[in-house]
Amino acid sequence: MHVTFQRIQIFVTLLLLIGWLMAVRASEPITVIYGRGRESLMNLTINGQSQLEKGDLAAAQRSLDAVIKADPTFYPAYYIRVEVFLNQRKY
Repeated sequence: MHVTFQRIQIFVTLLLLIGWLMAVRASEPITVIYGRGRESLMNLTINGQSQLEKGDLAAAQRSLDAVIKADPTFYPAYYIRVEVFLNQRKY
């Protein structure tokens, strides 16, 4: 019984250590590289993020929807739009 408890403690300690290391890595900012043709899309995405930060969720969603309509492969717009949906409680 004592050996099993020690194994559980070691396992939990390792899980906590791994989780902490992942959290430290997750704090690095996301860098988006885009071509010149996508500069206007990135500007509109940043505009949507600014609107989100100001609490204007409807305007943010409109901006991000416009980006996604123009280029459905532009993933930064989806990332910010998820934040809009979370703030609107649309799970």
